[in-house]
Amino acid sequence: MVIELLQSIYDYKTNLPKDEKCYEKVMMCEQLPSIAPQLYTLLKDRSLLNQTPSTFQKYLKEAYTQTLFRNLFIKHQTEEIVRALDKLRIEVIPLKGVFFAERYFGESGARPTSDIDLLVNGSTIHQAIDCIKELGFDLEEEALPGHFHCSLSKELPGSLVPLSVEIHWNIVKEDTSNLDIAELWEEATPVNGYDYVYELSFYHTFYMMCLHAWRHNLDSIKCYLDLMQILYVGNDQVDFLQLRLDSRRHKTWTRVVRTLTILYQDFPFMRKVRCFPYERPIRYAISTKTTGAMKYVNFVDYHLLSYDSPKHGLIGLYTGMKEHMPIQKLK
Repeated sequence: MVIELLQSIYDYKTNLPKDEKCYEKVMMCEQLPSIAPQLYTLLKDRSLLNQTPSTFQKYLKEAYTQTLFRNLFIKHQTEEIVRALDKLRIEVIPLKGVFFAERYFGESGARPTSDIDLLVNGSTIHQAIDCIKELGFDLEEEALPGHFHCSLSKELPGSLVPLSVEIHWNIVKEDTSNLDIAELWEEATPVNGYDYVYELSFYHTFYMMCLHAWRHNLDSIKCYLDLMQILYVGNDQVDFLQLRLDSRRHKTWTRVVRTLTILYQDFPFMRKVRCFPYERPIRYAISTKTTGAMKYVNFVDYHLLSYDSPKHGLIGLYTGMKEHMPIQKLK
């Protein structure tokens, strides 16, 4: 029922479900908490919220309010960090998080976030780490071999979960692609009020979120919704032909096309929002919704066949087997 609800949001020719049982089923979805604030914001912005049952409205509003309070705190922490980096002339790009919620969903509380993701130049990574540690994020996690980020965190009073900062120097594992991160920096634009703080272009944000969704094997409706919203908001700013050319050159095209094929198959109404001309034939696409033996087929497809070169595929399969990445079912 979540699909039907999202279709009524993104396809203006589709009406909201009338039957209250539909909303009861949505409220039973295990992944609803991860997208409830987005649903609240999208329904409100499209003047559809009042057309839903009062109990559903109340649930969404409470989820939004809780997210807003947490996100405002995380936003304050993010701004403190980027101000400190800016003062030291360390270039930085905030990824996802509250900045993403504000830019693509229009409000600080419109999308849940639990940590802070930052992209910095590899040449300044140690300076950035030292700077962030001085701000109290002095708990450093051991970096996984071959990964493209490190993590710092600090304890929060009254919270069992520390606040983490992931410091990225790339958006994909360097030994499984030819992506040159400098290309993203070249098209990034300055953020008002700063000299060394930037934001990714719409195009590169979409590219990054495709790879991010693939890395998580589209295990959450939140991954789908992020991509749908970028396409909806920045439709004409995402050039699929350029995406194909760039990702082929970067050896990430198979990951991108796999991700978008699954998106369009699971949410076919998105073809009305923006058609993806390189969608794979259905018989070749393996959905994340698999059980039993198909989970293992999906595992091989994800860890071996999601790469543009045999070498990268073997590295991906080896890494996947080593990390025992679970194959999850989309609820």
